[in-house]
Amino acid sequence: PDIYQGCELFEFSLVDPDNRRPVDYAARQRLLDSLEPLLTAQRDVSADVRALLDTPQDGRAKLYLTAHLLRRRRAQAALFAEGVYRSLDAAGDGAGQVCSFVRCAEGGACVLVVAPCRFGALTAAGTRAPLGDDAWGDTVLLLPGDGVDSPSSAEQRTDWYELFTGRRFVTQTGADGCERLKLARLLDSFPVAVLLRDGAGQ
Repeated sequence: PDIYQGCELFEFSLVDPDNRRPVDYAARQRLLDSLEPLLTAQRDVSADVRALLDTPQDGRAKLYLTAHLLRRRRAQAALFAEGVYRSLDAAGDGAGQVCSFVRCAEGGACVLVVAPCRFGALTAAGTRAPLGDDAWGDTVLLLPGDGVDSPSSAEQRTDWYELFTGRRFVTQTGADGCERLKLARLLDSFPVAVLLRDGAGQ
């Protein structure tokens, strides 16, 4: 991501932020230090990550997301810069409110990104994060076999590690050969997801 100086937390300017203003770096460092246990955890931290959304005004949710992604991009620079890009489709009631893509590099490393868009219709006019069944219902993300790996049979499954929550997700394969991820489960703790295929540097 390109980040304006001082916009590591939420910034609600109606124009491009004025990066001439003084930045409280000490406050940002304190918040980043407080997030370090989550950033380095090797366990399911979905409940702790969900709690970040309870106080959105402090900006920790954005800082957590940004710090995690920058660290992952540094660890897997080639995947993020050179991985083959492919957009993904969704099906179900919320299919028009999700943006998703996958990048894959030689050797099998893949990163899959899922983010809501135009999600006011999914929640109370956009006044809360679009999480779980209430927002996503039957919506599934479709991963065609030739987008990641061609499935050898209808029983093909792919194991993904979700970066922000530390959880693992296994796809289900339909009769059409597409692997599926249920968004109500994937996005039940945090409104965006970044998944790494098993063995992709996790």
